[in-house]
Amino acid sequence: MGNSIELRFTSKKTLCNIIQLINGKFRTPKIEQLYKLIDWMNKNHSMNINKLPLNDSSIFKDSWLSGFIDADGSFYIRNSIKQIICKFALEQRMIYPKTNESYNLILNKICLALTVKLQTRIRLNIKNSYYIIRVENQNSIKLLIKYLDTYPLLSSKQLDYLCWKIVFNEIINKNHRTVEGRKIVYEQKSQMNASRTSFNWDHLKKF
Repeated sequence: MGNSIELRFTSKKTLCNIIQLINGKFRTPKIEQLYKLIDWMNKNHSMNINKLPLNDSSIFKDSWLSGFIDADGSFYIRNSIKQIICKFALEQRMIYPKTNESYNLILNKICLALTVKLQTRIRLNIKNSYYIIRVENQNSIKLLIKYLDTYPLLSSKQLDYLCWKIVFNEIINKNHRTVEGRKIVYEQKSQMNASRTSFNWDHLKKF
């Protein structure tokens, strides 16, 4: 917990606002936690909040996937003499531990939208095994870029995405093998993920 912050809400008004914002938006087994909150609010505050079902609409129709990527997605650039490749990965445990439900259905739906196959990383304890969505081919990356340009990330991961996108455009334009192109690739990669030392939050001004 040393590198995390807990944001806690307790007032009735705030909890009602949160429920109103997210009820009907869930796509994973974690909806069980929302239902518990609704039950508690209905019982302890004499409310009559309906439990809306899982959202089964198209993955690209709302910003849900952006939130998922903000939490668990990663953007990478492989920069070697032989290869310059943009990669994206999204990992999620196979089993939701509170209910033992699988994440397979929703992750396969994401894979279908991005035209990739779901992969796994198996550990001895199945509850600590993970599904992995890897996006490496150019057509799938273009689908992801189109989506994220429509529904931007909100965390500092947006900055990594923008660097990643610049490099991908260099690859698409076949400029990544030139001296100038390699310089751009190096500069963008060198300020991504754990290497980032400068943060700009201008992307939040539109919200």
